[in-house]
Amino acid sequence: LQIVVPEQTLNALEISDGSMIEVMGQVRSFNSRQETGRKLIISVFAEAVEICDGDPANEVELIGTICKDPIYRRTPLGREICDVMLAVNRPYRRTDYLPCILWGKTAQEVARKTVGARIHLAGRLQSREYIKVLDTGSERRTAYEISAISACMLDTETDEAP
Repeated sequence: LQIVVPEQTLNALEISDGSMIEVMGQVRSFNSRQETGRKLIISVFAEAVEICDGDPANEVELIGTICKDPIYRRTPLGREICDVMLAVNRPYRRTDYLPCILWGKTAQEVARKTVGARIHLAGRLQSREYIKVLDTGSERRTAYEISAISACMLDTETDEAP
């Protein structure tokens, strides 16, 4: 996962091998146009970085708008899952498009929603590997997504829970 840290923030830290750091910031995305097509790149823009010695944590909280029809399915082991792409606004008229995955009852609820629905979710940033089949063969890739632990549908006018 790419983490973008302002140079002066990085220079102010005394990081050594094995140091654990805490990064607080924004999950961001951009579309990279390559010869093989477009690829969504996910990164974290660090607003603050500090050296820490506590237990590792991975927490994401965001409010976004469903911008593609949710995809509901079951895993081979029968777990309910819903993939959803959220558009998350940030200042300066920019929008990040973040892939999210929801499970169980939450997956059922979000799968019934349509494009334009607003959602508040909390979860973690995760990665998974998959095989992409291409005309020239196959390629191992890594996908980054937000795995929701909880989600709440919001009123589209007020951004408050109904």
